[in-house]
Amino acid sequence: MKQDLRARSRTSRARDEAAFGSARTMMKYVAAAAGLIWLYHWTAHMATQEIAIGVTTLTAATIVIIFGVSQS
Repeated sequence: MKQDLRARSRTSRARDEAAFGSARTMMKYVAAAAGLIWLYHWTAHMATQEIAIGVTTLTAATIVIIFGVSQS
C-alpha cells in the first residue's frame, strides 16, 4: 500500500516538474519575443526601418542559437 502511494507520488511529481519545465520554456520564448518587438520598435525610431529589420533578425538568430544550445 505504501509503495503504491509512493509510486503515485513520484509519477505526480514527475508530471508536475515536466509541466513546470515546459511553462518555463514558454516564458523564455515569450520574453524573447517581447524583447525583439521592443528592439525593433526602438531601432526603427533611432534609425531606418531596414536597419531595424536587420538588427532584429540578427538578434533573433542569436536567441535561437542560444536557446538551441541550452536545450541540448
